[in-house]
Amino acid sequence: MTKATRTEEDLLGAREVPLEAYWGIHTLRAMENFQISGSVVGDEEAFVRGMVQVKKASALANSDLGALDPEVAGAIVWACDQVLVAERCLDQFPVDQFQGGAGTSVNMNTNEVIANLALEFMGYAKGRYDIVNPNDHVNKSQSTNDAYPTGFRLGLFTLVGSLIEELERLIASMRAKGVEFVNVLKMGRTQLQDAVPMSLGQGVRGLRRPAGGRGQPASQQRRSASGGEPRCHGDRHGPSTPRRTIRALSSGICGRSPVWMFEERMICWRPRVTQVPTSRCTRRSSAWR
Repeated sequence: MTKATRTEEDLLGAREVPLEAYWGIHTLRAMENFQISGSVVGDEEAFVRGMVQVKKASALANSDLGALDPEVAGAIVWACDQVLVAERCLDQFPVDQFQGGAGTSVNMNTNEVIANLALEFMGYAKGRYDIVNPNDHVNKSQSTNDAYPTGFRLGLFTLVGSLIEELERLIASMRAKGVEFVNVLKMGRTQLQDAVPMSLGQGVRGLRRPAGGRGQPASQQRRSASGGEPRCHGDRHGPSTPRRTIRALSSGICGRSPVWMFEERMICWRPRVTQVPTSRCTRRSSAWR
């Protein structure tokens, strides 16, 4: 029996997308183009949540600045909460983890899922991108170059937080065993040969340092990439949008995650040379920014 479909279009033409899918034509093309690892983005739930948190924070920032219609912004925020709180559509991220385009396919996959959830909230059918557009509304004031690394870092810190908790339990156990075995003598070993005597407790305690090595490399990831966009996208947001996006992430309003760690700094490249003429920018597909 043939499954029901809907028709979506991009600059390459029209394609049939499964009617029940919340992803759209860009995700469909990515699925066809990048059949590499067999592992999909949806396998990493923390990463998906990080990307959706970026979309929610951006919608709140754009709404606050009057850059996005309040009704559309509200629908996008509701859609993001459906993923973050209700845990819906976590199976709607079928793009291969290995892909070209520096994350463009993941970003567009996220935009399409959120757009179609927002359309559902507003009472429209999936694919009515004239009402809520994946790029013009969900991706407003962003590009893959800032949304993707920011979402990745949010997901990373969610997982690192769990790792640190496990390491702290391991360190506490090593500390206890170090005391327990303090009087158990053994031969130290160097290059597979006997060395000087030591206690088993000393050996166990010595393992705590590599297990407890936390610090600067992780803290450097606290900087958000919001605002770092390619040259042609310099007019995609005002100077306040990235900072407001970071504040929304840091406030915790976008979901339970270590978003508190984001500093109000932006990795934003500002070219000193004259901007590329607008006409050269607009020739690019607006859907693949």
